[in-house]
Amino acid sequence: MASKFVQPGDVVELIAPSGGVVVDVPLLIGGVLVVPLVTVAQTLAFSAQFTGVWTLDKTSAQAWTEGQKIYWDAGNDRADSDGTLGPLIGVAVAVAANPTATGVVRLNGNAPSGIEGPQAAIVSLTSAFGTGNDALVDVTGSHSQTILNDNFADVVDKIQEIVVALRAAGVIST
Repeated sequence: MASKFVQPGDVVELIAPSGGVVVDVPLLIGGVLVVPLVTVAQTLAFSAQFTGVWTLDKTSAQAWTEGQKIYWDAGNDRADSDGTLGPLIGVAVAVAANPTATGVVRLNGNAPSGIEGPQAAIVSLTSAFGTGNDALVDVTGSHSQTILNDNFADVVDKIQEIVVALRAAGVIST
């Protein structure tokens, strides 16, 4: 028997934040969305559901597809398909039409390990560093510096190709 195992983790006892919690009203605790199973005042313990399939308020003007990533818009206390509004909370497990006020989401139960959703565009490396032989300033006047400049331009071109491929694959946004 494992000696360090504490509990399964789908439901965990937490301390209610300022304002308390209300049963079935989702809230972010750190970077993870939980659904309280009871109503309690702040500083009191409550059972928080980390996983499962829940009907959540959503941005009405969105249509969702099954398996679509869903994020938490903490500013409006609702689920949203726009990854720039908040952390990833799970995936839609049912189609949700536009307009509808709710959607069915399978909660992830964990905080994303990094930034989720569409990211800001990557500034062109050539615009940040110049191009070709002008990419680096030749302060020494040596032939080796010119070679370095030419190689740098090749590296920038290869990196730009990688960025284009990542955008095409949907890993990063434009």
